[in-house]
Amino acid sequence: MSVSRVGKLLCEVGRVESLAEADQLRSAPVHVLVGTGEPQKIATLAHAAVALALRTQRGPVRVFVDLAAPGVGGVGRLLDDLYREAEAYGEAHRLEHMPAQSAGAGIGLLIDRLGSGVHSRADAAGWVSAINRTLTPSLGAEATACVFAVACAFAKQFKAGLLQDQRSLGEQWSFDLHSLQVDPPPPTEYRSSSPHLGSVALLGAGAIGSAVAYVLSLSGWHADLTILDKGLYEEPNEETTLMVSRRQVFASEPKAETLATLLDGGVLRARGRRAEINAQSAELHEPYDQFICAVDNESTRRALDAIASPTLINAAVGGSRYDAGHVLMSRHSLHDPPLSSLYPMADSVGQETGTAFVPTEARDACSRVAYQNVSLAAPFIAAAAASLAVSECERAAQGLLHGPNYLKLDLFGLQSRLQRDRRSARRA
Repeated sequence: MSVSRVGKLLCEVGRVESLAEADQLRSAPVHVLVGTGEPQKIATLAHAAVALALRTQRGPVRVFVDLAAPGVGGVGRLLDDLYREAEAYGEAHRLEHMPAQSAGAGIGLLIDRLGSGVHSRADAAGWVSAINRTLTPSLGAEATACVFAVACAFAKQFKAGLLQDQRSLGEQWSFDLHSLQVDPPPPTEYRSSSPHLGSVALLGAGAIGSAVAYVLSLSGWHADLTILDKGLYEEPNEETTLMVSRRQVFASEPKAETLATLLDGGVLRARGRRAEINAQSAELHEPYDQFICAVDNESTRRALDAIASPTLINAAVGGSRYDAGHVLMSRHSLHDPPLSSLYPMADSVGQETGTAFVPTEARDACSRVAYQNVSLAAPFIAAAAASLAVSECERAAQGLLHGPNYLKLDLFGLQSRLQRDRRSARRA
C-alpha cells in the first residue's frame, strides 16, 4: 500500500490515529484568493499556491479572481497556466475558479474546514517575503521570495486547519532572503535581477530537489544544471515532488533524468545523471561553481566535505516527529565550517558523539520503520527550504557571501523566531 507522507505527518504530529482519518481531514477545500498588484508577482504567488494546494490536500482547490481588476492583468493567461499546472500533476478536475470582487493585494490562502473565512496572507516585494502583511502592490518580486511567502502561509493554514493549532495563525512578519534579516525596512523600489548562476550541481531530485528545480523554473535565471540522483520515483513521492506528475511517479521513472527533462529549456539547461554519491564519487571532484545538497541522508551529507566546488549549499527539512516542520539552510564555502559539522555521528541509542544530538527514532505505530522508511514530508516544507537554498545560490553567484551562513526555521512554530549564526564554534 502506498504511504502518504503528508498523511503520515498528520498521524505523527497531529490529532489523528490512522492514515484513513488523515485522508479525510485532507478532503477539505483550499481557497486561493488572488489579489491585485504587479502581474508577474501575482502570477508567481498564485502558481505556487495552487501547486502546493493540489499536493497537500485531497479536496477541491478554488481560485478566486477579480476578473475586473486592472492590476491583475492577463487573468485569462494566469488561469490557463494554473489549469496547466493541475493537468500536468494529473488533478485538473480538482481546480475551480470563481469571481471575487476584491481579494486585496497578495495571496490569501484558506483551508476552509469550518467556513470561518480566516486566511493567511502571503505577499512579496523584491527579495522580501511577508506573512499577514501587504507590501507595495506595484513592486515586483523574485520567485524565491514569492514561493517562500506562500510556503510559510500554507504551513500556518496546515497547522491551524489540520493540526488544529491556531496559536500563531495571526503572526505578522517579513523576511529578506538576501540579507536573512527579519522585519527589514519595506522595499520602496525594486529592479528585477536575471543572474547567471553558472554551473550548478543539484544532488537529490525528491521533495527538496524538485522544489529547487521548481523555484529555478519560475526565477527566469540562467544556469547550467546537473541533477544527480540514483533512484526512481516511488508512490510516496507523488505528493511531495513539485513539477513531477503522478504518471511519472507511478511509472517509476528515474528521478534525475525525469526532473532534468521537465526543467531543460530556455535559459535553464539541465541534464540528469544517475549516480550514487559517496566520498569516493567522481561527481564530487567535478568543478561546479556551486553544489546544492537536497538529500535526506546524513551519511551522504557528511561525504560532501570532499566536493571541489567553492560553495556548498545545504537544504534540509525535518524527517521525524521531533523536528517536523523544521527547515534548515546552511552555506559552506572557504571560510565556513564544513557541512559534516552539522551532522556528526551518533551511536546506536542516539547519544551525542559529536557537536549535536540526534534523537532516537520512535518505534510507535506511525514510526519510520513501520511505514517502510517513509519520512515526514509536505511540499510546502520542501518549498520553503528550496527558496532559501536558491536565494543563497544567487547570492553566491553575485559574490555576496557575507552575513550568516546558517538559518533554521520552524514553520509550525512562531516563524519570526529564526535561528541564525555562523556556527564558528564548530569549525574545529
